Amino acid sequence: MSPEPFVTTITTKKPNIKVAVDMSKAWEEANNGSQLQMTALVVNKEWAEANPKVLDKFLKSYEASINAVNDNPAEGAKNIVAAGIMTDAALAEKAIPNCNIVFIPVKDAQKSLNEYYTILAGFEPKAVGGKVPGEDFYVLGK
Repeated sequence: MSPEPFVTTITTKKPNIKVAVDMSKAWEEANNGSQLQMTALVVNKEWAEANPKVLDKFLKSYEASINAVNDNPAEGAKNIVAAGIMTDAALAEKAIPNCNIVFIPVKDAQKSLNEYYTILAGFEPKAVGGKVPGEDFYVLGK
């Protein structure tokens, strides 16, 4: 298994290699449409509560950045190369649509996250700190 952008890099350079399973689609099919969420923005609860305006401004900028890279992959690819994430802008541009980069506010993500944590806990409770997080785990989006 390889994540993006490595999948696009591999399949571009070696066209005989094909993607056997799209993990995001497979997860949705196996879990009643639940989204496979692989990345999260995490902040200290006390800081979030003490700095709501700063956090709100950051989240709006973060969402705008995500939308910008998805709306204009060529420009996003230039920024990816400039940041040293990848060295090939053409490959970065080709990989962006496959990366499933999205902004999901916590109030919308909580159900899918809890389903994911429940599955992880079923295999190994230590993977989620011994138990599935409760309501107090989610600071934002109330």
